[in-house]
Amino acid sequence: MPDANLNAWWGRCLAEELERAGCRHIVGCPGSRNSPLLFAFAEVFGERLTMHTDERGAAFHAVGMAKILRAPVAVCVTSGTAVANLLPAACEADAAGVPLILITADRPWEMQDCGAPQTMPQRGLFGVFADSVEVGEPLADPSIMAALRQRLHDAVRGARRPLHLNVPLRDPLPPIPSDWMAPLGGTFEQVDRPVVRSTPPRVTSALVLQRPARGVIVAGSAEAVPAALIHRLAIATGFPVLADATSGLRRPAIAHLACCPDALYGQPPGQPDIIIRVGPPPLTRAGYEWLGRQRCPQIVLGTSRNDDFLGTATARLVDPDTGAIEGLIAQLGRAEPAWTAAWCNGLPKVAGWNATAATALVCQAAGFDLLWLASSMPIRDANLVLAPGPQSQRVLANRGVNGIDGTMASFLGACRAGGRGLALIGDLSMLHDLNSLGLADGLQGAVVVLNNGGGAIFDALPVAQVPGYRQLIRTDHAREFSHAAALFGMPYVRCAGPRTLAEALACAAAQTMMSLIECDLRGIDGISAHRAALASVVGNQQTT
Repeated sequence: MPDANLNAWWGRCLAEELERAGCRHIVGCPGSRNSPLLFAFAEVFGERLTMHTDERGAAFHAVGMAKILRAPVAVCVTSGTAVANLLPAACEADAAGVPLILITADRPWEMQDCGAPQTMPQRGLFGVFADSVEVGEPLADPSIMAALRQRLHDAVRGARRPLHLNVPLRDPLPPIPSDWMAPLGGTFEQVDRPVVRSTPPRVTSALVLQRPARGVIVAGSAEAVPAALIHRLAIATGFPVLADATSGLRRPAIAHLACCPDALYGQPPGQPDIIIRVGPPPLTRAGYEWLGRQRCPQIVLGTSRNDDFLGTATARLVDPDTGAIEGLIAQLGRAEPAWTAAWCNGLPKVAGWNATAATALVCQAAGFDLLWLASSMPIRDANLVLAPGPQSQRVLANRGVNGIDGTMASFLGACRAGGRGLALIGDLSMLHDLNSLGLADGLQGAVVVLNNGGGAIFDALPVAQVPGYRQLIRTDHAREFSHAAALFGMPYVRCAGPRTLAEALACAAAQTMMSLIECDLRGIDGISAHRAALASVVGNQQTT
């Protein structure tokens, strides 16, 4: 069986056996990793598949149905913190003796315990509150599937309490090629690398580098090392700095900072002979895939945590202090000015009314002490357009496991501790944590909701080409947020263009309470706008 169809076959077999064993209904939550399961459930269960954007609510919805039907009902979610949202319902179902089937998509084994995006230990997560069946990764072996069918049938039919089915799925997920988001500007040779399973050693010997050195500093989505130390490293070496929006290095901007690192990953101006990586790998696929192709030494600065899912780190400096940075500088040498200048690019060109243009206005807004970026497209657009500058502004996000849950509560907690805040959040993330607006009393700032009527980030994935995508994965909706603002007593502005948004941001910066600003972007192709902005930088890129 072709690899591209293996997940589909595996998911179909699981769906059929669940139904044969007496599972009456499925409640699904949109996601990429669990998309093969959702399509299979749609085929087998039809109208008995209900979609919901909030995993916690979806699980309790399944509990309610299971109580009425007196039969197993399943909830299916994607990987990462989506799984953790099922725990409250699992506790309730266990106490009540409800056969709640918890179906969780997972990443394959080589992505575990190494800091891979949206990956965390999921096996055994429900502890004493659920039984479990090990599903394993899909294999094109009918005898193995027959054995799994029997095991599933027995476990589901006999369930009198929660049952956890953890399903690791490997790319490509849908039965079509996964070639989206190839780096702009050309194709590259794929490099096979071994998976690193242990923390690399500290730097203990002199590096063998050509002189002058041609190095690059890459900073991921975490404030892993004090900005002053990275500034000193950049000044002393002349190495250009490619820093994520939430690295803590753009505001205030440190020396030799590239304005748009995502464009450089797609079309680098040269081949480095060493890379200094600060914290985890960069946010975007183009960034960490570029790192994965490099054959030069890569030194990681940060914590002792194994976050090298690429398997590219050759050495690690744990919690470096001034002495450690000076020792590293002595080994690195200094780059020529032409090398440094070639990497210092400009900002993308944005125009019109779309998510990227709205994000640019939010990133330019003055008068806010902190900027909080939600996962999915808001942080990716901000990674493109967040201009480095002299202002001191914390730029934060929840990127540990890349989940969207709890975004509003986290932002409002940051405001309570850090002053006037500005949040950029998508409509599904807002719906997922809507009740947390009750925490906004007494706080100052603004929440900007980019409402594109569903999960727009999925429009960029191959799954968008599969029939049923908009209902099962994108989860189109017609909701707007004026009533939510009224419920929580928040000033509200609806924006249908850049001028209204700019005025609303200026007003919110002067108010003494938290405002809700909604950008109506329904029907607008945000992925094309994002790619056009990225291409505008690539087209202006200088090469050496």
